[in-house]
This record gives sequence, structure tokens and C-alpha cells, in this order.
Amino acid sequence: MATAWSEIIRLAMVRIEDVRWNDELSISPAIFYRAKSDFVNSAIPMLNQPPKLLLYIQTGIVFPTYESAEWTSTPESTEAEATVRTGITGYELCSVSQLSQDGYTMKRTSIGSSYNAETGEITFPVQTEAGISYSIDFYTDGQFQELSVYMKNLLAMATAVVWDERFNRNWLDMKPKIKDSSFQTINEANFMSKTSERLQNSRMNFYGELRRYEDTCSYLARIPEGARISAAFGGDLI
Repeated sequence: MATAWSEIIRLAMVRIEDVRWNDELSISPAIFYRAKSDFVNSAIPMLNQPPKLLLYIQTGIVFPTYESAEWTSTPESTEAEATVRTGITGYELCSVSQLSQDGYTMKRTSIGSSYNAETGEITFPVQTEAGISYSIDFYTDGQFQELSVYMKNLLAMATAVVWDERFNRNWLDMKPKIKDSSFQTINEANFMSKTSERLQNSRMNFYGELRRYEDTCSYLARIPEGARISAAFGGDLI
């Protein structure tokens, strides 16, 4: 048995409650898990108490893999289904999204397609017109050795802390801006104060839970062998 990185990301979503994550997941799961795996990777070193916890989590770790490609519809694809040979094989997940300009931003719209993991071929439905751009994204999940429920919860909490740090270091929101009576923006000082307070609370909650975990592991290591709860490393971790 193993614990998937995507499972940790989904547990973190419960704590983060950012509706944008749900939107991103529905549009392109491959891009979503690829991006959010960076949060998990950054969170791993935070699980360093007791020291053997970090060793356990890193033992046998398999990192996610991903690739991407693009395709633009052709005149021929408006008459029949198009089969695109990407040459990218063996991935667990393939997401295809249509790219379009929406003002100054690039908009993604999920579309249905068929991916053959053995041949790397993707079948597109008949196109409405030529010149439509598509992003093709591939993802294979990473794995940890089997983690306990407690370990998963800690890693999800740490992932949420890493996510919080993004807002505490948002350069654009911190930078002073020109204001007048017709145009008001956030108060930079208040923004920094509130985001720092939120991050501090988030970190305190995490490290408090990490200390409780360490205390519990220490207790289990000292009670009689026959009374230990089954756990990794002979009852030292839970």
C-alpha cells in the first residue's frame, strides 16, 4: 500500500477552502495536481519532529511526473475526429483544455478527449473551426510509503501553511500605490498585519499538532511492548 500525493492535496483542500482550487481541478486535473504538488513538496521538511518522522516520509518517496504539449485545430479537423500523436506515453492522467484570450488573461475551458497511454495518441472531437489552440497536460501521481491517518493530517496541515505564505509575501499587495478620492485600494499596512496574523495562527496550529504527535510517539515508545498500538518503527510512530 502507498499514499498518493493527490490524497494529501485533497485533504489540504478541506483546510484551505479556496473555491479557485475546485475550479482549477474541474478544468484541468493534470495542471491542478502538477501545481499543487509543489506545495506538498515544500511542506515535507516541516514534518521534522520527531526526527524519524521526516526520515519515514522521505523513505521510498516517488515524486510526481508531468509533461505538456499543445495542438491547434486544422481545417481537416472540422470535418472528422482528429488523432494527434503526442509521443508522450505512460501517464495516468491527461487533461485537455481549450485556450482563449479573455481580456488580458488566458482562459482555459475543459474539453472531452480520449488519451491512449500506450501509443500517446489523443483523439479530439470534430472541431467547430480551424485555429483553436489546446493545451494537453499529463500527470502521474507521486507516492509516499503508506502513511497513517495522523501523518496524512500533519502533511495536509503543513501544505495549508505553505499556501498561506503566498499571501503573506504578495509583493503587489504590499507595494504602496497611488490613491485619490476616486480610486482606493487596500491599506498595505493593514494587509501585511492581517496576513501575518493569519500565517502566525496557521503555523501555531500546525506546530501545536506536531508537538502533540511527538508527545504521543514518545509515550508509545515507553509503554510496555505488549500494550503498544501497532505502528511503524516498532510502535514509535503513529
